[in-house]
Amino acid sequence: MRRISPTAALFSILIAALAAGPAAAKRNLTAFALEYRPTEAAGAPKVVLAPELTALPVALTFSDDRRVEDGAWIGTRTDDADVRHDLTATNDVGAWVKDAVGRCLERWGIEIRDDAPRTLDVTLLVLEMTETNQAVGATYASDVRLRVRLRDAGGGWLWEGITSGDANRYGKKFSADNANEVLSDGVAEAVAQTLEVRELQDAWIEGTPASAGADETRARPAVSPAALLAEIRRLMDQKLDVETIVGFVRGRRLTAALGADDVVAWKEAGVPEPVIRAALRLPVTE
Repeated sequence: MRRISPTAALFSILIAALAAGPAAAKRNLTAFALEYRPTEAAGAPKVVLAPELTALPVALTFSDDRRVEDGAWIGTRTDDADVRHDLTATNDVGAWVKDAVGRCLERWGIEIRDDAPRTLDVTLLVLEMTETNQAVGATYASDVRLRVRLRDAGGGWLWEGITSGDANRYGKKFSADNANEVLSDGVAEAVAQTLEVRELQDAWIEGTPASAGADETRARPAVSPAALLAEIRRLMDQKLDVETIVGFVRGRRLTAALGADDVVAWKEAGVPEPVIRAALRLPVTE
């Protein structure tokens, strides 16, 4: 039997470790399965609904209207060399979001049933996760935007709006688990923001169009985000309280949904966050 010297054996072990170590420890897998993994961290959305609302089941329909070239695309990450990589899902993105929305509704006491007297039409507009490489670990951020329409048993319009959710966390680099957590939390935040809208709750319970009358609201001309900001600033100049301005915003429609640049501009203009959140939920006339 051939004998191997201790020095040669140690050298072989070191070579094998150097070759396999980086790949085994930190694999940059840019395609992975989406899984519903909401966190229970402080600040996670908590929704308490009136018994009258939770007593009414809802049907759930869904469509994917993201403006992306690849339907499997879910975001980007940077690696150790700061090279940007596209991330894709190995399962159906739309089916995953619909399932996540349904789980959120059930989590907060709403029964989903096909023959329900109310229907929630949910359209996915944006789903994006960004992983940014750090010296140790990585930061994860998600951006989720949904259009939600509530209809009665006959298909009549009761309420509609656009809602958004986001989440941030620090985690391990190249982690599918951390990516799923921020995406799940982003969906949960968007659903929570929708359920907290008083006009939606009233329409859901009473079965009548949202406050002030849906026809009246839809008859008002839609305005651009910039034009609405100008109107809000005039109201702010008159020293009106935040609640009054929020009520004004809820009666408007937009020609385009607020983007990230719009939100930043509104924040820099001193617009209170409750007003910005109300604008993010406004219906959009395409």
